[in-house]
Amino acid sequence: MFENNNYISRHLILNQQTLKQELKDFEFNFIELSKFNKNLKQLETTLDKWLYFIKNAKDLELIPNELENITELKEAFEVATQYSWNKEEMKIYEYVALKEFDEIKAMKNE
Repeated sequence: MFENNNYISRHLILNQQTLKQELKDFEFNFIELSKFNKNLKQLETTLDKWLYFIKNAKDLELIPNELENITELKEAFEVATQYSWNKEEMKIYEYVALKEFDEIKAMKNE
């Protein structure tokens, strides 16, 4: 989309006449996943890990060790995995979740 090679680009709004940035707290940040080509060993920041996950979630069968240390990424992986389940797998998951809820509720009532 943008001509630079960076996968993240930051765009500011400038006054066309003065070329000053008068809206200092307002900017656009774009992430172009097609330009994000880091492999698991190259991931350095939390942002890198999230971008890797977002770009590759559909192909991941297990969460990579490099992503496991971020709780929110583990949760996102679990949610993304559910979207590939068939109806039977979803029914089983819902049944187990309801049973766990019932057990927790029963323990609280004791």
